Amino acid sequence: MKSSWKKQRQTTKRRNIRLTRWKNRVSRKYGLVDLAIAFTRAAKRLRKSFAAMAQAINSITPEKWLDKHMD
Repeated sequence: MKSSWKKQRQTTKRRNIRLTRWKNRVSRKYGLVDLAIAFTRAAKRLRKSFAAMAQAINSITPEKWLDKHMD
């Protein structure tokens, strides 16, 4: 009979192996350069959408929402 810590250890090990396989498969399929470009584009989109949201909230509320939440 396996102890609970051994089961947890095996589960974690399996999960890490699956994640590593997934990462390797993605990097082989798309290449690191393409992934870096995709992540850069996604970061730009997020930054723009957050700025637009903050601007809309600032126009609605009297106090500056962005100043409070960017600490």
